[in-house]
Amino acid sequence: MAPSDSPLIQPKDINSRKSIIIDARSGPGAYERFKTNHLEGAFYVDLDEDLSKKPRDPAYGGRHPLPDLKDFGILLGKLGITPTSHVVVYDDKSGANAAARFWWMLRAVGHTSVQVVDGGFDSIVREKLPMSSSLSVPNAATP
Repeated sequence: MAPSDSPLIQPKDINSRKSIIIDARSGPGAYERFKTNHLEGAFYVDLDEDLSKKPRDPAYGGRHPLPDLKDFGILLGKLGITPTSHVVVYDDKSGANAAARFWWMLRAVGHTSVQVVDGGFDSIVREKLPMSSSLSVPNAATP
């Protein structure tokens, strides 16, 4: 399997190609942690708000049922993700939580150029990649 075909990307390889970088850290205070320190140029997605559609009663649909396909498409457009975009996603659970979910959701809609950062946010910090507290604004894709 060629490195570009791998579902994982090593932190040192993130800047080797033009990518849309997604921070998918989750849990209490995740957005605050993102605003304080994230990979330079990353955009934030929220597990509860963007990657799922929470029902009023979790007994009907579970804790994190998938969002409506149209809503997911709108999110992708807002993030500037087009069919030709290369997407890199990380979380703070070594890529095993919201990052894996976002990878799977993109793959499920036919988007194949997506990779999860091996080791997640911690591996990015260890690699000493450029970090930022500035909020980037995505170039929204047009339909």
